[in-house]
Amino acid sequence: MLKIGDRMPSFEVTDQDGNPVKSEDFIGKGRRTIIYFYPKDNTSGCTAEACSFRDNYAALTAAGYNIVGVSKDSAKSHTGFRAKFELPFKLLADTSTQMLQDFGAWGEKKMYGKSTMGTLRRTFIFDENGILERIIEKVDTKNAAGQIIAGMPASEKENAERIVRIQGMEAAFDRVSAAGAGAAPADVALLKEYMDSGQWRLDYEADEAGEIPPALKRGVLSQDGLYNLLEDLREA
Repeated sequence: MLKIGDRMPSFEVTDQDGNPVKSEDFIGKGRRTIIYFYPKDNTSGCTAEACSFRDNYAALTAAGYNIVGVSKDSAKSHTGFRAKFELPFKLLADTSTQMLQDFGAWGEKKMYGKSTMGTLRRTFIFDENGILERIIEKVDTKNAAGQIIAGMPASEKENAERIVRIQGMEAAFDRVSAAGAGAAPADVALLKEYMDSGQWRLDYEADEAGEIPPALKRGVLSQDGLYNLLEDLREA
């Protein structure tokens, strides 16, 4: 089992498209790397975990992280899983389980009272130089990304949380814009609180300063967009 401070084990496997991926690809590139190991494509827990990373991908990458998932499934299995759930990150096929073993993500498991060898659900976070910073052994599959964000250094955490917040407000903004006077009161209240608290102004200024990823949809932060929407609802 790896320990904090250990260097990333050397590996060479293939991704979902059959392209070679090496440990060296994640070292000295100026970004931290999240490598998460999971038992099997298309199972409920593994799907929830993958979707947590998918839904928070913009926040994690904006904070300076790479993300890769690893299991012993084949590249073909990964291709289908990745396409089905629109996963934006690579899935690595460790069919020999050598990578799993080297990282300490392969071991004895008990199922239905019997002991078997299998994948241990674990997440490893390495710094820019490939040195292990964190290990998450008790993974909350539905909040896998949130667990990582919660333990980030302060500046990275602030940036990631801002992206998560804007995405949530953007989703509410889109729903209210589409529904008009029939919008859900909870969504309207959420947007009003966002505006009245002053947080919208801070996020807007960060957007104007170029601190929000250009690829992130953000109609809620458009000039007077939220203000005009709320005014239209008051007049409706």
